[in-house]
Amino acid sequence: MNISELQFYKFMFNKSIDKSYKVRASKRINLLLANSMDSIHIKSFLHLYSKDNIFTEGLLTIMIPYYKFKHYLLSIKDKNMDENPKVKNFDWI
Repeated sequence: MNISELQFYKFMFNKSIDKSYKVRASKRINLLLANSMDSIHIKSFLHLYSKDNIFTEGLLTIMIPYYKFKHYLLSIKDKNMDENPKVKNFDWI
């Protein structure tokens, strides 16, 4: 399954969405990504977010700046892309 990291981080860092919805969504997305090795960063974030014990909450507190910085970099990367990229004509003859 493919998932947009940028949309995922926007959803998880949105303060107007209740935490219970985020926990339910994180458990569901974690199930959908169970066999995927592409999104290890998302899976680790989901694992930390969905568990409710002091150890995972401490790890999540430590890792939040990393995930916020990753979200920032992904948002910059999207802003830099052209909507209509220029295509160069190539003369094959």
